[in-house]
Amino acid sequence: MEKELRLRIIETLRETINAIKNNNIQHLKTLSDNVIHSASILQTQYPLEISTLLYSLGKIYERERYHTFKSWKTFDNDTKFELQNMIETLERDNEKGFQQSLKKYFTAINGLDKRLRHYIQEVLETAKTSKAARIYEHGISMAQTANILNVPQYELMKYIGTTGIADAPFNVSGNIKKRLDIARSLFK
Repeated sequence: MEKELRLRIIETLRETINAIKNNNIQHLKTLSDNVIHSASILQTQYPLEISTLLYSLGKIYERERYHTFKSWKTFDNDTKFELQNMIETLERDNEKGFQQSLKKYFTAINGLDKRLRHYIQEVLETAKTSKAARIYEHGISMAQTANILNVPQYELMKYIGTTGIADAPFNVSGNIKKRLDIARSLFK
């Protein structure tokens, strides 16, 4: 993983922990949107997974009724622990450890109360499709987007068809100087 990407992910995860501790759900959603923009440029797995994670955490934490489930405290503590663990593995430039921690977070959901687990898994699946649609909106092909996020292409097409993303005027571009400045900034 490139150093710049690694540092961005570390900073994003730190902000995520703070947003959770401060119950700042809107900031989680903003972080997710910021990461999705980077993901559309880089087209790599980690920003997409992090964006999905952040989006789903925002959805999960905003639903107050989830906080009443008996396994909520376990979920909340495990979430903060794994986010911190992801930061520490990235700080040591341990990409494999980061992958394991990310995977462990998603599999830890299976140990939750049956009802809470069902709700969270549903949110995660919806999050993947929603974030895939946002990547597609940035101009990445549907097939490539579905492949990167491991979302069935027909699910992505169905979701995009209901959002109006496909109707967006993609053929309208900014002026040439602005586009050139953006392109140059990517290679700095």
